[in-house]
Amino acid sequence: MNSSDLQIPGSKPNTNMERTGETRTILFIDNGHRDRRRERNAALKNAGYKVHPARSFEQSMSRIGSGAYDLVIANTDASMESAQRFIQEVKRSHPRQLLLVLKGSGVEIPGEFEFATGDPKALVERVDAMLRPAKSGDHPMAA
Repeated sequence: MNSSDLQIPGSKPNTNMERTGETRTILFIDNGHRDRRRERNAALKNAGYKVHPARSFEQSMSRIGSGAYDLVIANTDASMESAQRFIQEVKRSHPRQLLLVLKGSGVEIPGEFEFATGDPKALVERVDAMLRPAKSGDHPMAA
């Protein structure tokens, strides 16, 4: 049995990793409630992503400049004003950086951004849609 045969109960197979052969890296800035933050991080890790958690928008800006992240997720729950400044600055300074904004239902953020809700399952589905390479078919071709 190899490590790809092992699976956490209740999780789905890591199709993203199997398809790409590499781990996608996410910077997840989430200064919301600790339990929700842990739940979201665990869902992304179970889906095969390498998650670098952060709690400060200001300190995270310098981390983005390195280009080390396939995706940056910014949660707007606890600090809407800081989150808005952060996402505007990311789009201005690093326009090629993929950015996903978690927002509540009544929150309006000006600009064109990718959005998701804080629900862990919906979050993983949205991240998969953004990071999964274009599929030419669901089955690998034989060599």
